[in-house]
Amino acid sequence: MDRWARTFVPANHLYPIMVLDSTGNRIARFGRYGNVDDADPRYNGIHLCWPRAVAASDTAFYVADHGNERILKAALF
Repeated sequence: MDRWARTFVPANHLYPIMVLDSTGNRIARFGRYGNVDDADPRYNGIHLCWPRAVAASDTAFYVADHGNERILKAALF
């Protein structure tokens, strides 16, 4: 949970990262199914295969993407 009481949760069955408020309501969703080869600009966004863990700071969030064997860092705006 960050200082604004938001929780970042990997949604393994849907592939994205969900951001929940303090009452459990979804306020944002990042990512979609894909792999590291989906770097084509036509397929914009964050591609995740099996997100296992998420950590967030004030400026970015980090995802342990087990299916793509990487740790992804994405900026928060």
